[in-house]
Amino acid sequence: MSLISAVMRNSFKNIASPCLSSYVQVFIPLRKYCIQENKSEAKPPKKKTSPIPKITLISGSSISVTTLDEAQKISKRRDLKLVKIIDLDTKTQRPIYKLMTGSEYHQEDLKQREENKKQKNSNFIKGEKILLLNDTISDHDLEVQGKKF
Repeated sequence: MSLISAVMRNSFKNIASPCLSSYVQVFIPLRKYCIQENKSEAKPPKKKTSPIPKITLISGSSISVTTLDEAQKISKRRDLKLVKIIDLDTKTQRPIYKLMTGSEYHQEDLKQREENKKQKNSNFIKGEKILLLNDTISDHDLEVQGKKF
């Protein structure tokens, strides 16, 4: 600021020094505000939006590709349930959803439960278990540990 005031005093010798100093003091802060306003007028960078994931929707005999939000709206409009069948299809790399009625959903649920029961009953041997014993264990503790497994 002293350099500017020195230049101004040399160029305006006839002007009184109190007026000159007030001019310089007012001029510099206004210039700062003008520069800041020009910077703010520049376009802000665009916000990156995440791409909306597409899904494969099976409804009755038709197959379509849509967004999950649209599929939820369709299921509400038709009073159907939106059920996820496959997380990612290997060919299209999209999840597969199906629109089902309440009775269809119930039948599929019963089938899943029966399959789970069959799998549990077919596995007679559950696996090996490891039991760690100390040589100072009492007879009672040994019986308790044996009953746990």
